[in-house]
Amino acid sequence: LAQAEANGATLHCTAAAETWQAAEDHVTVQTATESWQARQLVIAAGPWLGTLLSDLDLPLQCERHVQYWFEPKSNPERFAPGNCPIYSWQYGNDIIYGFPDLGHGIKVARHHTKEFVQPDTVNRDINDRELDEVRSLLERFIPPATGRLIAHDVCMYTNTPDHNFIIDFHPDHSNVLIVGGCSGHGFKFGPVVGELSADLLQGIRDPGLEMFQIDRLINQSKKRGCCATYSSNCAISDAAAGGGDSARLSTSPGSRARSKISKRRL
Repeated sequence: LAQAEANGATLHCTAAAETWQAAEDHVTVQTATESWQARQLVIAAGPWLGTLLSDLDLPLQCERHVQYWFEPKSNPERFAPGNCPIYSWQYGNDIIYGFPDLGHGIKVARHHTKEFVQPDTVNRDINDRELDEVRSLLERFIPPATGRLIAHDVCMYTNTPDHNFIIDFHPDHSNVLIVGGCSGHGFKFGPVVGELSADLLQGIRDPGLEMFQIDRLINQSKKRGCCATYSSNCAISDAAAGGGDSARLSTSPGSRARSKISKRRL
């Protein structure tokens, strides 16, 4: 965000976007107190994507995800970045993953717990049961990591049925780009998704983006009668990029595209 601001973006981090409208030559985003206009709009609202795109009835699911940071119980030097890798273990149909101790504990989390929630009412606390489950996994896979719990954080995945991203224009508005549905593997692809999105806004379409087209989800919604009913609470930024004004809604990838993403995907 600091880099975006340094390059001309104006950030409105506490403005909850309520609605948006698209005309042929501009878009308008409305918050509770203000409205903004731009030539193009990027909707990247994470778990609130379904609300802002309720007209499309996308089959999205918002999944609660808890991350933990533990103090090493013994041999703390083993968990330093030079000794401990970023790790991922599959056990049965589940996955546990984490990071070395970067100065505030060993990070560990379960991947896809299938606890589906509404983003405005997601439980940000943890209970003894889920903490015990994670401790049990650590005892099984990394026993020296089961020290004192230092911190936890609750975030949310926005899942598509095939767990592939959405990077495509709105089917009815060629000046509205939709980016989301990262399904728990979006953060590490942030730079390439940003690059591909910027290209699309400038009329450059990579032939490898077919797997991220939105039609696959719209067709699925029609077949299954799925719809998303998430409530909206996202921020808005109004940015000047590449010589053209664009507005971006947010919360807090084929040839070039597929190769970039497949090389990074876990």
